[in-house]
Amino acid sequence: MTKIIQLITRLDKGGSADLVLQTCALQVSKGYEVLLISGRTLEPQYDLKQFATENGFDIRFENLLVRNVNPFADFFALVRLTGILRKEKPDILHTNTSKAGFIGRISGKLAGIKKIYHSPHGHIFYGYYSKFITKIFVQLEKFAARLTIKIFNLTEKGRQDHINVGIGKSEKFVVSSCGVDLHKFQEFKSKSLTNEKITILWIGRFVPIKNPEMVLEVAKQLDNKKYQFIMVGDGDLLEEIETKSSNLNNIDFPGFNDNLLPFLKQSNIFIITSVNEGFGRVIVEAMAAGLPVVATDVGGISEIISDKQNGYLVQSNDTVSMVNRIKNICKSSELYSEMSSNNLKDSQIYSMENYVENILKVYNL
Repeated sequence: MTKIIQLITRLDKGGSADLVLQTCALQVSKGYEVLLISGRTLEPQYDLKQFATENGFDIRFENLLVRNVNPFADFFALVRLTGILRKEKPDILHTNTSKAGFIGRISGKLAGIKKIYHSPHGHIFYGYYSKFITKIFVQLEKFAARLTIKIFNLTEKGRQDHINVGIGKSEKFVVSSCGVDLHKFQEFKSKSLTNEKITILWIGRFVPIKNPEMVLEVAKQLDNKKYQFIMVGDGDLLEEIETKSSNLNNIDFPGFNDNLLPFLKQSNIFIITSVNEGFGRVIVEAMAAGLPVVATDVGGISEIISDKQNGYLVQSNDTVSMVNRIKNICKSSELYSEMSSNNLKDSQIYSMENYVENILKVYNL
């Protein structure tokens, strides 16, 4: 039986963590033996050990592997992971996210693993750090890429970004797309505008890269009884955003919730305001719920949302355009229903089953 070790920096709430967990479960169902190793995890989305047990794979936590740069911890994480990989002798090492990707690939090379793959789950080439820090990360990625058979990108845009900054040659990179568990959306049907109240949904972490402040600006311009906003999530900026919205009567902050279905059911339009977005799995979930999407045209979003087909794309921080696009969707029940139907259909491309098949095909090349 082929043995796979999946390695990720952390399994805290978020799209990359959920994607890796679901991938492990499906790889087991395909006949692979899977061990998932994660670094320090403080806020998991659910009981991780129970999920692993129920889905037939092993899970192990190595707390020396942390997200932030820590030379002392990073060195000992490298030593520790090298020892584990030598002992476990996996046929395939698949690293996920930046820190685990860098340390893990070096450990894999030192342990003599021949098949090493990496999924960055986006990239940090813009929107996260200063130009100087970004250049350092690019150099580190160039080095780690030499140890890797293939690097999986969520979108063609992400693939081209890696190539353009010189991480490696074009043949090193493969578009795997992304996977979403669509089974829970089977009961959703095409939506139509049947009442005067329009509920606009935003889901994400309250951090600068997600630009939640743009939602406030949009809400200010749509501050009347017709439009109601829901911002689901938590993060460092939540308290600040709540304070800034104190003079608005059309925004609710329910906090983090791992069950998004009720929010998707009660909403009419989904918006994304990110400054950078590798893929945006929550966009696919909104599509699977039949919601038209208005999103900033950043990262790989334009490969999911086709302007005027299943939603609209606007430039980052272009509040006026986002407001106008929302109004445009709400003016035409025919346009709304068409976008809703298109999204129900298009979301099926991004099933977890399709994603894992794409990964396994590359493993077996």
